[in-house]
Amino acid sequence: MKRRFLVLALAMCVAGGAFAQSLFSAGAGGILNYGKIGEANVSMDMLGLMKLDASASVTALNFGGFVFFDATFVDLSIAFLTGPITTTMETSEIPGIAEKVNEEAKGTMMSLDFTLLGKYPITISDNFTFYPLLGAGYNYVLSAKDEDGNDIANAAKDESASDWSTFRIHVGIGGDFDLTDTIYLRGQLLGNYTFAPKTLKDSKDLADRLSAELSNGGLGDLVKPTIDANGAFGGTFKIAVGFRF
Repeated sequence: MKRRFLVLALAMCVAGGAFAQSLFSAGAGGILNYGKIGEANVSMDMLGLMKLDASASVTALNFGGFVFFDATFVDLSIAFLTGPITTTMETSEIPGIAEKVNEEAKGTMMSLDFTLLGKYPITISDNFTFYPLLGAGYNYVLSAKDEDGNDIANAAKDESASDWSTFRIHVGIGGDFDLTDTIYLRGQLLGNYTFAPKTLKDSKDLADRLSAELSNGGLGDLVKPTIDANGAFGGTFKIAVGFRF
């Protein structure tokens, strides 16, 4: 009985040691993120005779470096991102009054990105593990500037760069390829849904207030401005080297 107990205890210690060895890991690598930060659709109905439709969207191509901390079923990463942004603005034509407009404005953005992902590892071979990913992230914008280096300002009021910060939902896949017993190569591909930033929500609130003021002044049936601030889709690719402890 004592011998069986000792063998069982030894087996538990070995298994526990192996589990602890593979449970926690950390690493660093590069990240590429592309997608829209948000988009807004504007509609202005005037006297029921003329209608102006407009849309604006902000698209970012961000790249940088990140560190990650892994606990088998959970992946936490912190990234520093920078890169160009493009604001696209379109307005519809009003015959005899205004021509159709399609313009682009360039800029740059820097941010800190925090992502927490749940994952379910599936062993494919002795040195390769595949896993689906599901989680959320927050992109905190440090600076947002136009092509002349000026801070981007909201049309309604001055804003801080953090007003462009966004919350995201992630769904994707990933894999770890073991280079040695303690070092591995990690790749992840994520699809993102980004909720509209505060700056677009403020524009919608401004339009709602303007519409209410026009209605109170008896002009609600004459001019009806509306703005819809929407989220948007994008994608993220990560590649890194990890180290097991």
